[in-house]
Amino acid sequence: MNETKQPLEVPSAIPSHLPIQTIDAAIAAFVDQIERHPAMRRLLGKETLQEFALAQHADNVRWMALMATMRDRCTNPALRKALHANMMTETGGSEGEAHQTLCLAFVKSLGIEPGLGFSGEVPQLARHWGLIVDSMTSAGMNEGEICGWVNAAEQLVPPLFAKLRKQFVQQFGDSVDLRYLDAHITGDVRHGEVMRQATIELLANDPDKLRDVVAGVDLGGRATLSVLDAMNALHGLRMQAVAA
Repeated sequence: MNETKQPLEVPSAIPSHLPIQTIDAAIAAFVDQIERHPAMRRLLGKETLQEFALAQHADNVRWMALMATMRDRCTNPALRKALHANMMTETGGSEGEAHQTLCLAFVKSLGIEPGLGFSGEVPQLARHWGLIVDSMTSAGMNEGEICGWVNAAEQLVPPLFAKLRKQFVQQFGDSVDLRYLDAHITGDVRHGEVMRQATIELLANDPDKLRDVVAGVDLGGRATLSVLDAMNALHGLRMQAVAA
């Protein structure tokens, strides 16, 4: 399992020119934890990678409702526009195919059907991620927390997916449809910059929201790391079962 993550601390007084640097540093710290995570330093088994794909499908079927809920809770025009742009990309309305279509092709190329695992039940990792997304939908986060959470979601996915992409290629070869991963590796870099600019505008208008934004980044980063923790644990259990 990954080391215990302590909540990010925000100094009681932050110079007015530093808010976005504070957010950048918080996200960079989570990128570093992703790169050093045990799940990223070993070759995960096929079944664990398949569970990750199923978890992504669980995320996809909930994502639009989550983004719509978050957008409707925000009043800042730049932030609302950034969240709407995310939704347009998800549906294929602004670039390429709909992400749900790409994710379905990704899952099926791994020889599995969405929603069901190897025993006909919803896999553990898919349940875990589905609960995270559902909890975010009903959490009642404020505008700053939403801004931070989506910043983390957009900026942590490219390095995470880039590392996992290599594992899918190693385990499944040319048979895996990687367009879903590739769309996020490249597209979320652009979305991350849009969210970063929206954050600059949000904090310029209301610097007091910095603490909430950092709290949102922390929540989003911890959610991402919890998925890696679960993948690493599943892999370890499967290796123990094989050795027994």
